[in-house]
Amino acid sequence: MGYSLFVTGLTHCDPRKAFPGLTLFTTMSSDLITLVDLNGQTVHEWTPPAGMKAFYARGTDEGTLLAQCVDGSEQGGPAGGRAAALVELDWDGNVLWEYRNPALHHDHHRRENGVTILIAADLLDRETSAVVAQGDPGTPNGQILSEALIEVARDGSTTWQWHAHEHLDPSEYKFRRDGDQWLHCNAVLELPDGNVMASFATLSEVLIIDKAAGDVLWRLNPGTTSSQHNPTMLENGNILLFDNGSRRNFSRVFEVRPSDQEIVWEFVGNPRDSFYSQNISGAQRLPNGNTLICEGRSARFFEVTPEKDIVWEYISPYENIHMGQRSRAVFRAHRYASDSGFIRNRA
Repeated sequence: MGYSLFVTGLTHCDPRKAFPGLTLFTTMSSDLITLVDLNGQTVHEWTPPAGMKAFYARGTDEGTLLAQCVDGSEQGGPAGGRAAALVELDWDGNVLWEYRNPALHHDHHRRENGVTILIAADLLDRETSAVVAQGDPGTPNGQILSEALIEVARDGSTTWQWHAHEHLDPSEYKFRRDGDQWLHCNAVLELPDGNVMASFATLSEVLIIDKAAGDVLWRLNPGTTSSQHNPTMLENGNILLFDNGSRRNFSRVFEVRPSDQEIVWEFVGNPRDSFYSQNISGAQRLPNGNTLICEGRSARFFEVTPEKDIVWEYISPYENIHMGQRSRAVFRAHRYASDSGFIRNRA
């Protein structure tokens, strides 16, 4: 019979402890990108360009919005995260820049020099697929879907690219044979030293990649996560990420120290299965030390203190059609200070 009581919008706010700012999100395949304040009130909205729907968006320090969008021409990548274009909008929704590529999916990262790193599906030929699978991959066409990271300049040219099959050892990063996806990359970002961190959900791998050589510099200990999303490097050098727990039926957010891989902070639900998103989702460490968590499948965003007290919670009321089904799912949410480079006190 479903929930006896299900609320949406703002459900809790402790203004003394919550980080003051505005939260950006979009329901996957939506006509709206929404910015809400701590009271859960919508203070600004963007609409994707005609013929497109938004999959995921984030603000830039230049005061613009980068939105990954779908338009029906998507050809590759994990179905739920496919995109066809990345568009840059100004505050009023005008298109400033656009990059189209039907192989795009999931995430993007705007570098300080204005170029953008994106994830693209990389369909391997049969011969290469057999090498990766260490035999017949068992897929209908004998091919495997791998991943490429590409860097795109403002003029649309590719200035750097990394192909997983050229750098990852198939005997160490094994093809699982339960579909055609080898890696399923769902996050990419540039680190302060210029190298790149990426998340690969199928194999539950988080890697730091030498941008110049393409080699793996650091690897989260295998078995630490059960699928994951949104790894970010904190100012203290630790890594924060959302561990979906897709094969254990509860999620957690944790902070790990790369040097010895010790988990130094962790948030789980109480009871554990009260916090669970089998896929998508993310976490953001806020300037006051709190952590904003996006429980993506239920479109629940909540902020927790270092002591793990919930001081703000909002459940998105928006619902639309995504992959042929009604859904409120949100890939990721972000909190921005009013005086940040993105907001600039405009809301």
